[in-house]
Amino acid sequence: MKWVHLILLVFFACSPTVVPQKPTIVTQVVPVYPERARQEGIEGDVLVEMVVGTDGTVQDVQILSGPSVFHESAREAAARMVFSPARQDHQSVRVKVLQRFSYRLSSQALASRDSAAAPSLNEETPLFEYAEVDVKPFAVGPPVPEFPEIARGVGFGGEVLLDITIGSDGKVESAVVRDGPPEFHDAAREAVRKMVFTPGMHGNRPVRVKTVQRVRFPLSLQ
Repeated sequence: MKWVHLILLVFFACSPTVVPQKPTIVTQVVPVYPERARQEGIEGDVLVEMVVGTDGTVQDVQILSGPSVFHESAREAAARMVFSPARQDHQSVRVKVLQRFSYRLSSQALASRDSAAAPSLNEETPLFEYAEVDVKPFAVGPPVPEFPEIARGVGFGGEVLLDITIGSDGKVESAVVRDGPPEFHDAAREAVRKMVFTPGMHGNRPVRVKTVQRVRFPLSLQ
């Protein structure tokens, strides 16, 4: 039985000056091994550059290298990481962080056994449809997308509809485009991943919720 082995290496790059107190990982996110890569036996490394803000959240993610089949998985995992912010002169500062995600398939029996024995996220926190929860998740702020350069050049707007999963912590776990002009897909996904919600509640318990999010790209956004 194949299993996923992810090696997480973190490097810190601060420019133009070196900060005396570097950011440290508070929440490490293990990316999902893409099903296509698993089925085709594809392995590889993805190097991403993240901008860590003064609040410790990841504000921007850029793929620097690696097989394209892993890009979306690595980008989503990196965007959900949380750090203790870097500090300089007793103040929190923004820095760039390089992280390498190594995707490996292995057949080690011990790892397979441990993986099978571990409870899944779905078992620990059930996933509900939007209509099923007692208290609906509520967006703390609207999505703020970047207007794609390709659309800016031809001067047209649009809107994108996405199916999203909101975690029990209020963060967006996944965002899948349902409809909308292809030119806006990446920008819509990036905007939705940065959204924060008050979590949905079932009884007295915060739960994961599936819902739909619309992201608009008016011409005025240019």
